[in-house]
Amino acid sequence: MKFRILKEDKVVVASVFVAIILLSVVIIDGSMANKEQFNGTVIDKYFQDGHSNLNIGTITDVKGSSGIISSVEYQSEKFIIVVKTENDHITSINVSSSTYYRTPIGNPIKYITSKGFFTGLTWNSYIFK
Repeated sequence: MKFRILKEDKVVVASVFVAIILLSVVIIDGSMANKEQFNGTVIDKYFQDGHSNLNIGTITDVKGSSGIISSVEYQSEKFIIVVKTENDHITSINVSSSTYYRTPIGNPIKYITSKGFFTGLTWNSYIFK
């Protein structure tokens, strides 16, 4: 019994392989992130209420018939503190509600930012003092 690999199968295998490589890079980037500690001062804080977005669009299938597709996206509430560092860099940090209410404007704080190993993207920022 012989198996023949079709051209479509090669495309699927290549696509899965590329997806696995990309996922691996993202996981390594986040798990091996460099942590940087900063000192700063709270210069502002604000609250974003949770809300839902209704997205509506049309879709056309292969046969040419069209239909309406809808989706609901929920954005949870956010408690955000704006910090100005000692070198005048301004950054926003999502914090818990208890940290938000316990940290007054003008308060000096220390926070840690995790930046990606490969990309340098900020994965996480949190206040620790």
